[in-house]
Amino acid sequence: MCRLLVARFTGEKIESAGEVLNAFIESSKRDPYLERVSGNRYSAHDDGWGIAVVGYGDNPSIIYHRMIEPIYFENSLRVLDLINKRIQRYKEVYLLIHSRKSSRNEPYGLEYTHPFMRLMENGALWFAHNGGAKKEELARELGVYPWIRVDSELLGYYIMGNIGDCLSINDDLDECVRDAYVKGLKYIPENSGYNTGLLALTSRNTSLYISHKVAGNPSQALLDYYKIVVYTSDEAVIAGSITIKEYLPSKVSEQFKTWFLEPGLYSIRGKEILLITKL
Repeated sequence: MCRLLVARFTGEKIESAGEVLNAFIESSKRDPYLERVSGNRYSAHDDGWGIAVVGYGDNPSIIYHRMIEPIYFENSLRVLDLINKRIQRYKEVYLLIHSRKSSRNEPYGLEYTHPFMRLMENGALWFAHNGGAKKEELARELGVYPWIRVDSELLGYYIMGNIGDCLSINDDLDECVRDAYVKGLKYIPENSGYNTGLLALTSRNTSLYISHKVAGNPSQALLDYYKIVVYTSDEAVIAGSITIKEYLPSKVSEQFKTWFLEPGLYSIRGKEILLITKL
């Protein structure tokens, strides 16, 4: 169980990136939805975090950083402050951030923090996931040993691998992402989330995707936990785990149109978030 957020900022709205990041930090420090769904056993997403950013001046520039410390620890806050200062130098920003809450059966360490990255011949992909995946089935499909891998990592490499293979014969990124996500759905267990963020840099172009789905017949508490809230304006699109809504200052949120995502795979394009396919 984790928290994730994707965002695109342009113009004056880039200045709000710091407040959005702060809301994400606080949502990871104390999450009332996690408390509810865990029966008050857990309240924090404290097993590491990571961020991937593509910023534009004249050319695309990458920020990619992961840490094992909780996102709300002092060292993490210093790093995120540096990253936000870097973000303020760009004219356009695409961002994916994730904080991890791992189960006791999953590996723990820096390399198991999200987002996971896959290099391609003409670009790169970054993937983050909130939910579970059928690890042993994915390991067999990928031909790897499962117990030194994270379930979300294997799901990510499966999806990113399918996208990369598709792009070698088809230059329609949306179609390749859609097909990969439809294939990936079969590896989501009952009562688990298919909430993901995908950041893609191909040639000089950046694309940003978010998916939302809860498989099976989940409880209302679980459905609430996995909700994705969306904020849109002319210069920004923000979509992420519902807990962000509890911490984003009203002076920021009032500048946006707000709603919740229906299950599906979406692309953030300009000032819009567009449905690519239902899930």
